[in-house]
Amino acid sequence: MAHVNYPEWASYIHELLETHGVPGDRLVELGCGTGSIGLALCDMHPYEYAGVDLAEPMLRQARRKAEALGHNCSWIEADYRDFSIEQPVHAVLLLYDGLNYALEESDLVQLFARVSDVLVDGGLFLVDQSTPANSENNSHEFEDQGGDDRFGYIRSSSYDPDSRIHTTVFQIEHMGTVYQEPHRQRAYRADEVEPLLRHAGLDVVASYDGFTTKPVSGASERIQWVARKVS
Repeated sequence: MAHVNYPEWASYIHELLETHGVPGDRLVELGCGTGSIGLALCDMHPYEYAGVDLAEPMLRQARRKAEALGHNCSWIEADYRDFSIEQPVHAVLLLYDGLNYALEESDLVQLFARVSDVLVDGGLFLVDQSTPANSENNSHEFEDQGGDDRFGYIRSSSYDPDSRIHTTVFQIEHMGTVYQEPHRQRAYRADEVEPLLRHAGLDVVASYDGFTTKPVSGASERIQWVARKVS
């Protein structure tokens, strides 16, 4: 993940929250991983931040990083379709193609309903996604290899345009042992996601092309949605 500029990405999200009038400072990030974006957000503003992820080892690293930075965050091990939070929050984030791991529209329905449940009225849901255009145009960029003196990896990729399932397999070698980690994601179109957001009581107030504030087009490879919970 060395190619990802997390502080720059967090700055973009912070600007969207400010621009669209987040009604308070309580944030929950779904699929938070090791907390890189969330902790960068906490460096910019005193957010009351909670990170949700299904992978306990990711959360363990997130806790260590937060403690080292002096941030008092909460970490919740849960599926993003079924998580609990003590009190309603002012914004929910789901970034870096986390939405694409929901392989069926029924998963999105469940996810969006849970997000709506935990948001205060007027709260914001910021979620991004990869589109079919990204998989069709950039398949060569999803194959590489690398590592350091501790480990090596090979990443391979395939995309089925009929099912729109993008499969990425990481082969990781560490201390003489080889592990394989497959990732399966579905590339959704914008016209599939927007009605599901609205069905959950999340009014789409903006959809941006990539990391910009330009409107989405049919050629958009990434979409950043901003939705507001309606009372």
